[in-house]
Amino acid sequence: MTKNEIRTKYLSIRNNIENRYDKSRNMSDRFLSLISASNYNIIALYKSIGSEFDTNYLLDRLNYLGKTICLPKILGKDLVFIKYINGDELVKNEFGIYESVLIKENVIDIKDIDLFIVPGIVFDKSMNRIGYGKSFYDRCLANAKGLKVALIFDEQVINSLEDIENTDIKMDIIITDKHTILK
Repeated sequence: MTKNEIRTKYLSIRNNIENRYDKSRNMSDRFLSLISASNYNIIALYKSIGSEFDTNYLLDRLNYLGKTICLPKILGKDLVFIKYINGDELVKNEFGIYESVLIKENVIDIKDIDLFIVPGIVFDKSMNRIGYGKSFYDRCLANAKGLKVALIFDEQVINSLEDIENTDIKMDIIITDKHTILK
């Protein structure tokens, strides 16, 4: 199957997952337990849309814990991360993704981000990822030093992805509602 065929198939599967909120909260708690003893202070997250892992609870918990959170913003072909303070205005971009309003002083250097929570449609047990097809995260993460984590539903993990390119960035950790996969 091509990447587009895989995207279509797994978006359909993800759209039909039941108990999404409870599973998302469980994954968030497991993620927070995993990083609790670590020194990850600047965390890149995204505001979930559609049938994605629900990031709202995690966003609230990270705010409560005093972590610096940054959300992605698309600028041309680049992805930058903007510091997010609870209650900041978010606007939908042309892809339907919620973004912070661009304020240059709030842009966080990609090399300063300790941990990235990365969206995607399907992942494999070798930590490969197929995203939404625009390569924003792959280009951005190619220059990042921070830990790359996917929080996804178990149905989004398959044994092996075939159509992977050397520009596709691998995850370091995948947390599902049933498993944790480490690199």
